[in-house]
Amino acid sequence: MRYGHSIGTDFIYSPFFTVGLLVLAIIAFFIVFMAPTRTKPEHERILDILNVRYAKNEIDDDKYYEVKSILQDEDSDSSAIIVLKERYACGNLSSIEFVKMRDTIKTRKTALA
Repeated sequence: MRYGHSIGTDFIYSPFFTVGLLVLAIIAFFIVFMAPTRTKPEHERILDILNVRYAKNEIDDDKYYEVKSILQDEDSDSSAIIVLKERYACGNLSSIEFVKMRDTIKTRKTALA
């Protein structure tokens, strides 16, 4: 104690400490809960595969927009569905096969839950 002041608890009860703590809590809240949804690089990569096929004229306009709309409608983070979407974007599956396999994966997932 020097000149009647202590360093220990005076800092904790000061208004600067309280305001700083509130600012940090608000920033943490916005980072955790209010942050925009993360971009999904695997979904972007799958669309890039489709765009390359379209640029090489492997698929026509109608097929491109059909596959793109189906891929964008499916918003799942399941690794099985991501692999399925990649195979579909590469042209290894038809639309009917993709929908059947996707529905099978989803029903198995809900049955396990």
